[in-house]
Amino acid sequence: MQNIKTVELLNGYSLKNIGDEAIYYSIKELIPSECNIHCYLPEEFRKDGNLIFSNQKNESGIPKDIYISVGGDIFNNARKYLITKEFLKNAYTLRKYNKRAFLFGQSIPDSCQGIAYQYLVRCLKKLSNVVVRDDETYQRLKRSGVPVKLSFDTAFYSEVCSEAKLQAIDIFKNKGLSTENSLVISVRNFNKMYRHDNQKFLNRLTKLIDLAHKDHIDCAILIHSNVDTNDNDQRISKILKQKTENLKIINPFDLSKNNITPHKLAMAILENSRYILGVRYHTSVLSLASGRLPYNLYYSNKGKDLSERLSIPGSSIDSFEPEKVLMELKKSMPFDFDCSKIKKQVKDDFEECFNNTIKFEA
Repeated sequence: MQNIKTVELLNGYSLKNIGDEAIYYSIKELIPSECNIHCYLPEEFRKDGNLIFSNQKNESGIPKDIYISVGGDIFNNARKYLITKEFLKNAYTLRKYNKRAFLFGQSIPDSCQGIAYQYLVRCLKKLSNVVVRDDETYQRLKRSGVPVKLSFDTAFYSEVCSEAKLQAIDIFKNKGLSTENSLVISVRNFNKMYRHDNQKFLNRLTKLIDLAHKDHIDCAILIHSNVDTNDNDQRISKILKQKTENLKIINPFDLSKNNITPHKLAMAILENSRYILGVRYHTSVLSLASGRLPYNLYYSNKGKDLSERLSIPGSSIDSFEPEKVLMELKKSMPFDFDCSKIKKQVKDDFEECFNNTIKFEA
């Protein structure tokens, strides 16, 4: 490993999304500290040790030793019978580096079909390794002849830090939330990538919050994304706040301080809550990584995989029944979750990919 000096994270998304930030920082912990890790993001600059985020596109042309495809559902393709420019750019970025690149901990969403999927398969076959995070993606790529391995999301390697724990306790106190009897919820806006009736979701979630309040459970929305109009939890959170009484909103992007990253603070907040409802995929992942069992209200194959492979409580967003969910929350939680085996698998699988790619580079 001593010859590897520079690593580039391909197709980075944003630091304003808790899940993506958790992935970047998990990779930082998984890669040898002597390596410099570069991730190019629009309108971003942050340097944290050997992890460098930059918006300077001209630097991305400087050759690196290894390239890693990161992020979540970057292979969404909104045009069913055609290929979008964004999809083509993301897929071609992988193909450009071939055996010097590997893909780790990603999913192929249902929107990737037809010629888009066929092109992606050709790109993936050229990489040194392909490791995915859900069984549906694994089976699909396997049937298409891609040498693929099934593991877990990279963010499972995240850890809660003591400073974030102390800050989370202060936030609960300042918000008037009881750590002994609180429900932290994540939300998202559904769109053409993830199709669901937003109004139906809002109505059911409002009912759940009202039922929880009647049961003297404090409720709070945990903001997971603050990226843009298409990926921002604040609008739907404000609507819910108007429709319910005493609902709190916790925004880690505004509240994190003293160099605590928002994803670390989010983990600590989840760890301090008695009940957790994960609509956002990484709410469930970070809850489990912090040792807490969430109720997993999933909307895609990646979330469904968590409930099925790990046997954690949950249901699809289409089957969301507030009374049943609250009953399950009270019955199943709070319980601890031992994430040590998953963390070890992520570490072992990542190191195998890294070492295999070094061999190709050599």
